[in-house]
Amino acid sequence: SFVYLWSNGATTKDLMGLSGGTYTVTVTDLAGCTATVTIVVNTTSSTAETELFEQFLLSPNPTNGLASLSLKLREAAALRVEVRDVAGRLIWENPSVQTDALNLPIDLTQSPAGMYTISVWVENLVFVRKLALVR
Repeated sequence: SFVYLWSNGATTKDLMGLSGGTYTVTVTDLAGCTATVTIVVNTTSSTAETELFEQFLLSPNPTNGLASLSLKLREAAALRVEVRDVAGRLIWENPSVQTDALNLPIDLTQSPAGMYTISVWVENLVFVRKLALVR
């Protein structure tokens, strides 16, 4: 029997539906021995993205703390935005809104330098961009 602890707080053996980013899992056996593995989940642009979006712009990238997310959908849908740190922790979330366009400031001025993921949920589909925060 093993105990699993993921960097995003999950404790299951397998993870599903992950946003792009880097994840670390520490596995502990009954004797207390541990092993740690880091896994990178890549994301790519899909045909669904080009069918849904007229515009998907995240800039500047890299940023020194202030960035802007500009979205234009081909038709109105439920949009929700999440910002997560490299460990998968939720930093900020924009609640779901029914719209065909969204211009959203992203303020990471109080966050440490590093890589962040910006997840845009359109209905039940997710589209992910990485945002580099430099100081």
